[in-house]
Amino acid sequence: ASQDIAIDAYAVEVLRKEEQGAAVGARLAFYRAAMLVSGGVSITLASHIGWPAVNGLLAIVFVLMLALTWRSPEPETQPVPPATLRDAVWLPLLGMMRRPRALEILAFVMLYKFGDQLTQSLTRPFLIDMGYDAFHRGVAVTTLSVGLMILGTFAGGLVSTATGLGHALWIFGVVQIFSNAGYLLLAVLDRPDVGAMYGAIGFEALATGLGNGAFGVLLFRLTEKRFSATQYALFSSLFAVPRVLAGPITGVTVSAFGWPSFFLLTMALGIPGLVMLARFVPMGVREPTLDPGVAVASRRSPA
Repeated sequence: ASQDIAIDAYAVEVLRKEEQGAAVGARLAFYRAAMLVSGGVSITLASHIGWPAVNGLLAIVFVLMLALTWRSPEPETQPVPPATLRDAVWLPLLGMMRRPRALEILAFVMLYKFGDQLTQSLTRPFLIDMGYDAFHRGVAVTTLSVGLMILGTFAGGLVSTATGLGHALWIFGVVQIFSNAGYLLLAVLDRPDVGAMYGAIGFEALATGLGNGAFGVLLFRLTEKRFSATQYALFSSLFAVPRVLAGPITGVTVSAFGWPSFFLLTMALGIPGLVMLARFVPMGVREPTLDPGVAVASRRSPA
């Protein structure tokens, strides 16, 4: 966790504004690749060459990463470090709360992906209940979904840079809401339809990735470079809160109302995130001004 925080802080400090969109996609792609190598690939190799050899190979990868870290660029400007431990904790919180519409921004961070998080917490149980076999579930959830999510995140980050963060957050926020309609269709079908299942999961994964790309750029923009570690960790933690709470909520809701009503609810619960978005990025605004202490001013797209 400490290493993750340090890497996030480094990304905030070293990336230029025009690089943030591509970096969001690259970070997710390499994270997924690392999980694949350290998980499935390592287990498969261990069955052939044994765990001592696998652990030795993974250690070599760490050595290569040390060399890469050594050659990585330093930030162009070095922020002044906090003078005391109290300043290191208190000043980032104060800076975050001094932003215009700070509470609306924090609520948005928690709610923007809420509908997606509810859906994804029960994807596998839903497919089992609908009668899809293990092979198709595995291909859809672990291969198709991951691939399209990475692709969507790359695209979402690049679109955020090209068309403006404000436009991207609105477009992808709406797309995220309607992406759950595919699951609603699966829930009301009379029998399993493999083609429809792949289409629903693929569309939802792509929409999730697009939203992740724009949302990741937003987190970079919200974080002050001088408080990169603390503020980014706080925003990431707030984003994770709904995902932690999703399990109990989804289980009770499905038991009480059934799958179709559950997916309708997830679509409805995507709307509060857009309401909070409108509070600090009104529809039609290309680039929100997110610097602390600056009035909410934005550059509107030319007519």
